[in-house]
Amino acid sequence: MTTRRNPPTGAGSGSSATEPFLASLQHADADADPERVSAIVSAILAAIHDVVLEHDVTYPEFTAARLWLTDLVELC
Repeated sequence: MTTRRNPPTGAGSGSSATEPFLASLQHADADADPERVSAIVSAILAAIHDVVLEHDVTYPEFTAARLWLTDLVELC
């Protein structure tokens, strides 16, 4: 059995996803201000964090919600 010294965190995952996302904006939509998008995405992540804490969300519940959001994004 392998033991991880530093298990991944949601904050770490969000931070590591932000830079490539903002870089992709340069090619996706010239009308989107990267600083404003960064502020919006930060607010969305903070709201998700608040919901997780308020509702004591379990990992399986979070995964189900994440999959639902992924499906929603693909429909848009």
